[in-house]
Amino acid sequence: MIYLSGKLKSEHIGKRPDIGVMVSFRPDRLASAAGVALENLTKGPFGIDNSCYKNPDIDVDLYLQWASIFVPCKHNCLFMTAPDLVGDALETWKRSESVLPRIRDLGFPAALVAQDGIENYPVRWGSFDVLFLGGTTDWKLSEAAFQIAREAKQHGIPVHMGRVNSRRRIRIAVLELCDSADGTHFVFRPDKYMDRMGDWLDEIRNQPFLDYEGDFMKTTHSLQVRAICPVDGKPDVYNCRIVTSRVIPVEDILAAATPMESEKIFQETLCEHLARELGCEVTLTGVHSGVKTEVVCGTVS
Repeated sequence: MIYLSGKLKSEHIGKRPDIGVMVSFRPDRLASAAGVALENLTKGPFGIDNSCYKNPDIDVDLYLQWASIFVPCKHNCLFMTAPDLVGDALETWKRSESVLPRIRDLGFPAALVAQDGIENYPVRWGSFDVLFLGGTTDWKLSEAAFQIAREAKQHGIPVHMGRVNSRRRIRIAVLELCDSADGTHFVFRPDKYMDRMGDWLDEIRNQPFLDYEGDFMKTTHSLQVRAICPVDGKPDVYNCRIVTSRVIPVEDILAAATPMESEKIFQETLCEHLARELGCEVTLTGVHSGVKTEVVCGTVS
């Protein structure tokens, strides 16, 4: 986990490889903001934020021109965010789609800011390099946000969370599989809070279950599933094992399995059906003419 802050004092930059700088777009202070930041950004990681939260009517051309000042330090840049609109995934995509390739052209990893409702739309994973969990607080801490973060990790895309200012929130960010986070934690007492954030990051590193990028919870459901053998028309009974890292109501499992009792269907096809319906890993084990057959479909999700 790397923590970024726009309030990090110059003397603290580079002291720890897991604490870096968040550079925010300020159209009213272009020269001074860039000058101060550029002097320090060779010392450690940093991110570039569009500041659309405070400046929703962003001048994209000016934003890109300003960001180009940081190109000499691009090897330390974790991401540069494309324009977004808080709480609106569809409008965010409309604003971001044409800007993401322009960010890449500058040499920075292009970040799509995930907003409320992104789970309701197809995500073009190849069009960006980092998923930035923005949105409202309720959405950012929701199951939907966790699932979109997990999908990003399956595509090999790093995940960042914004507005992280407490020990509890940074632990949540880790549990949501985030690689980095940012916040204003250093605003009031930067010296003391620098040490405190270091302690929190060390704590995470010393707790393997928090620093594990796979599934931190697995639930296994076991039941018998019935169908009709397409060859001889006789009932088949399978031992079914369902493995998931999220909550699947047993009612949903039964709703997917029960209608198949009257279907003529091969074991392989039945397993594929259940995996698709439930969106997780399904194992079916059955015996046909004395031969035990095990079929596995899907992935743990």
